[in-house]
Amino acid sequence: MVRKSKKLPRHLIVYRTSAMGDVAMLAHALRALKRAYPDLQVTVATRPLFRAFFTGLLLNASSS
Repeated sequence: MVRKSKKLPRHLIVYRTSAMGDVAMLAHALRALKRAYPDLQVTVATRPLFRAFFTGLLLNASSS
């Protein structure tokens, strides 16, 4: 797929509700993404149980 625009997205929404191991690895991936693209706004939608994985990542975390 060819991108028509060279502009980077400004906001990324990540939805993750299960699989604690996947949630734990996602936090590391999002940390790297924020380092590479500091202006990117990231919102994580997850279960309240998993919120702690994303604490301190400077992300918007919402519980579903």
